[in-house]
Amino acid sequence: MPKRISLGYFTITAYCSCEICVEQYHDPDNPRTASGTVPRPKWTIAADISVLPFGTEVYVSGLGYRTVEDVGGAVRGNVIDVFKPSHSDALNWGRQHREVFAYR
Repeated sequence: MPKRISLGYFTITAYCSCEICVEQYHDPDNPRTASGTVPRPKWTIAADISVLPFGTEVYVSGLGYRTVEDVGGAVRGNVIDVFKPSHSDALNWGRQHREVFAYR
């Protein structure tokens, strides 16, 4: 059975695939993450890939399991950006602090 390892507390922000959130990478006909996947709510997160590389699966307290599939311009260090289905959902999320776990 995998062992749960605390990675500590991360700042958790949110984004969506709108032009405001993803700026020059916005393509409404073909939304893609930096790793090439289609972003999905309740699955995709953006992280600093020097901290959490693409494909890393983590458990975020109060959110559940998520997978690193994207990066963000302001995502540095212990910051995770959670993909949301709409801009209003992303704004309503705000900025939170949650414990993040890896499994080994």
